[in-house]
Amino acid sequence: MALLRYGNQQSLKLELAPGLLRAQCDAPRGEPVRDLGAAVDRALAEPLDFPSLAQAAMPLDKVVLALSPGVPQAATIIECAICVLTGNGVAAHDITLVHTLASETAARELLAGLPPDVRKAVHLVTHDPLNRDTLSYLAAATDAKPIYVNRAIHDADFVISIGELRPTDSPGYHGVNSCIFPTFSDEASQGRYQSPRASQHSRLARQAEEVAWLLGLSFTIQIVPGVDSEILHVLAGDPRSVLQRGTRLCDEAWNFEVPQRASLVVATIEGPADQTWDSVGRALAAAAWTVSAEGAVALCTELAERPGAGLQQVIGADNLDEVLDDLAQHPAADALVAAQVVHALQRGRVYLISRLDDELVEELGMSPLAVSRLSAVAARYDSCIVLTNAHRATVHVRGDAPARTATSSQKSRS
Repeated sequence: MALLRYGNQQSLKLELAPGLLRAQCDAPRGEPVRDLGAAVDRALAEPLDFPSLAQAAMPLDKVVLALSPGVPQAATIIECAICVLTGNGVAAHDITLVHTLASETAARELLAGLPPDVRKAVHLVTHDPLNRDTLSYLAAATDAKPIYVNRAIHDADFVISIGELRPTDSPGYHGVNSCIFPTFSDEASQGRYQSPRASQHSRLARQAEEVAWLLGLSFTIQIVPGVDSEILHVLAGDPRSVLQRGTRLCDEAWNFEVPQRASLVVATIEGPADQTWDSVGRALAAAAWTVSAEGAVALCTELAERPGAGLQQVIGADNLDEVLDDLAQHPAADALVAAQVVHALQRGRVYLISRLDDELVEELGMSPLAVSRLSAVAARYDSCIVLTNAHRATVHVRGDAPARTATSSQKSRS
């Protein structure tokens, strides 16, 4: 019997017949940082292949901290960085925090730990990809498309990007520079990065690196996430060096190998902030690498988020291949997530434990599942793999070549 945690401190018991369990991937490996402030201070004092932050930013510099969405414990990271900057001569009124939070109150909370005079002086900028007045033209990309970035980032003397590292094969991840571009670009650029076409992955990663080079970005703070809001590692310094070491640390924490595929993969998503469709899409992609043909995935969540525009196209669709084609041609903000759901449905059955209405789950082509029924469902299959925190993990079958995204069987649902 396995005790699985999911959602916001929820748990369930999975009872399996002897010999049914082929692998249990308990992600992540490693212990979380106990004193995050001290870990951030060390990373800023001894960055990778770059002078310390205290030496890098000069008085009179206009400094921007660009916060990527979803970074856990971001307030502590921001507080440590700003304290180093102001402690070494950078005026608080010359510091700007660019973010994507919808709530001004939530943004202000990121500065709550700073002294009142510093907190009041630091500028807050909410990025709006639809507002051309807040964007600056940077250059034309190699594909001739215009590159726009947030004006505060474009005009800064020194930019510190803050983001979250992912394993090598994590779908939709384009390296540390993607926390600047397309995160702080225009809507059209963001849409291109939602493309479900795996063949575009390398080109998009190169474009993010090109933008970073054009902006002269030279310093980043990146974390290796743990479970929920926990952090395993903090890295700072030259973006390429951070990516190289951070990728290794991410792979050590979150990358798993199993001996062979199973007919059922039970996957969990843990943490209240991760009960999103984005997490569901990544979890399904991780499970896809290890589920056998015509097998099933049972996903344990507390998902309550309504489907976005891309997922709306899946509801009641008669031909999933046509949905994929439309998502590729006209990518919505959740196009990649929708494509991952479609691929999972084309491979086999998807069971979903969630807080969504059963009718909506069924309209999306999935089977709603009660917690109490998971063990009974598992008994229908002849093998099982358990993957905890699947939204951050990657799994490969021994002997198989890693793949960027799960491939589709190209079977349409009738």
